[in-house]
Amino acid sequence: MYEEIEMEVEMKVLLIRPWVNKKITTVKNFLFGEPLGLECVSTILKEQEHEVLLADFMVEEHATLEDYLKKFEPEVVGITSQCTDVENVLAIAKASKQYNPDITVIVGGVQATAISSSPIRALTMRMARPIEHRSNYEY
Repeated sequence: MYEEIEMEVEMKVLLIRPWVNKKITTVKNFLFGEPLGLECVSTILKEQEHEVLLADFMVEEHATLEDYLKKFEPEVVGITSQCTDVENVLAIAKASKQYNPDITVIVGGVQATAISSSPIRALTMRMARPIEHRSNYEY
């Protein structure tokens, strides 16, 4: 059902936590912690000798996706997703593919894996692989 991704040694992976959706007021507008999920994914990928960079747009308010794509030139873009992030995740995925159609986009989180009617789920069915378990990282 999902496209298979073969990750070779030393693949460049950009992991992204999207910026806060200002249209929706949640606790993230006032208080948030480290992106522990992405940090765990990063650790697993680094153990497998991939080059990983984390872009935390909740903290780096003035950073741009384009800057990260140009400077790092990733082969894979991984995006974490919460319910309020749908709009931003779709924008990041679309912009990544427009920058380089060969970039593989991976979306993780409940929107990508559990909610069948989610726009992110539809995106992952077409162009990415949802991440549900540690075994998906072992190639």
